[in-house]
Amino acid sequence: MNAKKNILLLTFAAAKIERLKTALMNASRRDVEIRLVLEFDEESEGQLSRSALEAFSGSIEHKAEIFYWPLENRERNTYGKPGKLHAKCAIVDDAALVSSANLTDDAFTRNIELGILIQSGPIPNLIRQHIQFLIQSGVLAAWKL
Repeated sequence: MNAKKNILLLTFAAAKIERLKTALMNASRRDVEIRLVLEFDEESEGQLSRSALEAFSGSIEHKAEIFYWPLENRERNTYGKPGKLHAKCAIVDDAALVSSANLTDDAFTRNIELGILIQSGPIPNLIRQHIQFLIQSGVLAAWKL
């Protein structure tokens, strides 16, 4: 990952991501801004077996801005289950990857996933602006250690 300015990652699940953690730590040493939007097991009320944040433990949790979707901001289905933070997207500087893949070893090495890489134009910035709007409007909340 050759980020120069910023990295924005959104994911429902994350696990066994040692190479990604290393790349993010290297980027943070270059003063790249890192922002993560993650699903937490408590907020999904058991629809996720472990918080995506656990996959980043011991790496960038003190250097990245981390956001989540609070339970009180979610609608519930007819069975009473809350909505999921199910988006999967990576924006690195001016490129965006919108994908079906979670940040997991299975997604990286074994699953059939599908995504689209956008390397220029307005889309990466529009996605970043949308996430910023969700933060500023209080839909997403900052996670604190």
